[in-house]
Amino acid sequence: MTARLRTKVLLAFLGVSLCPVALIAYRDSEITRSALTQSAYRSLSAAASQTAIRLDTFIAATANVVGNQAKMPALAEYLSHPAGAQAQTKERVVGILQTFAEKNPAFTSSVAVLDLHGRIVLDTQPSNVGLDESATQYFRSALETGLPHASGLEFSSIDGKPYLNFTSPVTTPDGKPVGVLRERYSAAVLQYMVVENNQLVGPQSFAIVARDDGLLLADGHLSPGQLADGVFELNRPLPFADKALGKAGRPRPYFTLRLSKDGTPWHAAVSSMTTQPWTVIFLQPQDVFLAPIRAQMRDTVVLALVIVAAVAVAAIGGAQLLTRPIVRLMAAARRVAEGHFEGKVTVRSRDEIGALANAFNIMTDRLKATVDGLRRSEENYRGIYENALEGMWRVSHDGRVLSANPAMARILGYASPDELIASLTDIGRQLYVRPLERDAALRAYAEGTAIEGRELEFYRKDGERIWVLTSGRPVHDDAGRFLFAEGFVFNITPRKRAEDELRRSAAYVT
Repeated sequence: MTARLRTKVLLAFLGVSLCPVALIAYRDSEITRSALTQSAYRSLSAAASQTAIRLDTFIAATANVVGNQAKMPALAEYLSHPAGAQAQTKERVVGILQTFAEKNPAFTSSVAVLDLHGRIVLDTQPSNVGLDESATQYFRSALETGLPHASGLEFSSIDGKPYLNFTSPVTTPDGKPVGVLRERYSAAVLQYMVVENNQLVGPQSFAIVARDDGLLLADGHLSPGQLADGVFELNRPLPFADKALGKAGRPRPYFTLRLSKDGTPWHAAVSSMTTQPWTVIFLQPQDVFLAPIRAQMRDTVVLALVIVAAVAVAAIGGAQLLTRPIVRLMAAARRVAEGHFEGKVTVRSRDEIGALANAFNIMTDRLKATVDGLRRSEENYRGIYENALEGMWRVSHDGRVLSANPAMARILGYASPDELIASLTDIGRQLYVRPLERDAALRAYAEGTAIEGRELEFYRKDGERIWVLTSGRPVHDDAGRFLFAEGFVFNITPRKRAEDELRRSAAYVT
């Protein structure tokens, strides 16, 4: 107990000294955290916008390039000639298409010329010649608008891979469309462009590109080895697509998410593209941009340890002075708790502890007088209870005898109260000659009504029927539930027999 008290004193000293330090450290930490978070959001938003602009620029520029390429006279001349005359210029036009494809060989899948029916008449991939692409949006849009068109991400029906298709109408000098030039880019170009912007705002930052339906288009989080092998998922939905797409175009396009099972929070900003219904999401783990806070906390911990050491030395000395009189008071209290009221606490000071010791001595004297009075009262009550001529008992609501005095045992023919209590477990069945009288008593007790002067017939232990006069009152708990009844029982059998004799004598005389 003494050790615990001294510990509390020590903790109180430490609390008084460390609380201001902790509050200041917490305030500075929150201010720094808020500033770093806002700065990170601004940087992430700028990075997302920069990545979106770069992708928009690539798509718009590529579409314009395809539009300029479609204006080459050789393409219109080839498509304008009858099928028999096209063979003369076919080799030259295929060479032109190969030149177009070699401008970006890493990502250009094929360059093709389609006639007005959408049939491929020339292609850098000869196996594609003859295929019908008339049902595609990129073919129809080029002819309907007469302008270069950049398609969204589309999965090929031949190899199942995702591609971007750029188209532009091929027209004669008088503006009459004769076909469509189509360049097909592997979707990997998006992945490489996104990866080039990794760590744009700091370590572990990267971008993700998602379509308006939540389809993942590019993920800068993939490793270089995965990119080299072309292993990236373009057909899996983005888990947090709803949250990200909902923030696009908002005044505060920021949100927080958890990407890994360890629950590490990531902060993200979004930016919408203009050339496609795509959203760029730039992310960075919170631990990275909040790293300065950890350094600040380390300095605070060192300062706190120095304060703890200094305060602990002062607190231990103060605790010794403060707890010594309390220890003496505790020892005296322990003796009183054991029943020894003779000891007194020596009062050596006039402060609060001295006043407490003086009050303890007064309380001890009064407690001793109270205990002595209770002991005498208990002895008096026990004498009355044990030596009373009338029976006294307590009975539970279910008919068990809870307690009884010796007179009650004698009335019912038992050797002792213990034998009576052990034998009677249901007085309504074992004791009452007429059980309905027990039921009536229970109803009265349940209603809070006492019973006074009721004559009943009981069975004694040996089966003999006797008359008794009983009075009782119910005892309820705080909730009003009936617990037990307690009362007195008088044996009036001699009186009842005398009354019967008188009635018989009167009847005989008359």
